[in-house]
Amino acid sequence: STLRLREPELAVDERNNCLELQLEEHRKQEQAIRRELTAQIEDLTARLAIAQEKEKELKQEVKEKEEMRFKDSQLANEELEKRLAAQKIASLSGVQQLSLNEQEQAIRR
Repeated sequence: STLRLREPELAVDERNNCLELQLEEHRKQEQAIRRELTAQIEDLTARLAIAQEKEKELKQEVKEKEEMRFKDSQLANEELEKRLAAQKIASLSGVQQLSLNEQEQAIRR
């Protein structure tokens, strides 16, 4: 009769041991998953930092190219203005030259 009382206790103890082993296994799995997720987060954080740095460099490069394009445009405009001024001077001196020729012809007559 004592053995009959012990059988349910043994069954409960065995069940508890089994549950404790399962719980320990779940904890180990959870820790492994946490380590993996932490590693992934660290990797993604590093990649993000690299991508942000690259974005910053590209924005700076675009800004520098736009500034160069603007300076080139300014230089082209200045060059055009110089040519127009030179043409104007040439055409004015041509008019003056023409009137000098007219004066010489008038004197010869």
